[in-house]
Amino acid sequence: MRLVKANTTPELTKTIARKLVATLGNKPKPRPADASAATTQLALGDARATSAEVGWLKPAANRIPSNDQITSALLDSGKLYATGLYAHAPSQYVFDLGGKWKELRGEAGLHTLQQPFGSVIFIIKADGREVFRSATIRGARTATYKVNLAGVKKLELLVDPTDDGKGNDWGLWLDPTLSR
Repeated sequence: MRLVKANTTPELTKTIARKLVATLGNKPKPRPADASAATTQLALGDARATSAEVGWLKPAANRIPSNDQITSALLDSGKLYATGLYAHAPSQYVFDLGGKWKELRGEAGLHTLQQPFGSVIFIIKADGREVFRSATIRGARTATYKVNLAGVKKLELLVDPTDDGKGNDWGLWLDPTLSR
């Protein structure tokens, strides 16, 4: 970690390294509803979900879970991301916002190594109401989202498989960030 902190290391590389190292510890994460009012932005990869389910392997924040298909823990969808949620379809992450956040923004896509094979649809629900649905994501295509969350208590991030089944559907929520 000392080498990564060197001044010649790009800032994104330093952030990714810090996030990956943090995934190795057991430090508790805040629920978005409990985050200090002084916190104006919160990456969902740094927040505690109320519940999380994925279609293959285990839910993981700010990394790809250990497996024999993709040996790198990096969140990679054509470029590297510091924060995010691994969301192999079908998946669902639920967060308690407590009505305290204004907006969610970020990107969504398939892991680079699965882009030739998978296809998914990303969905965001706010208090049970669908507020975002991507087109079918295949290949290197990503979806950008910016969602109004004023007054929302329950946020759901879903990834659905398409008609071709759920094989290789390595969905990633990339830098999903709440702001006030």
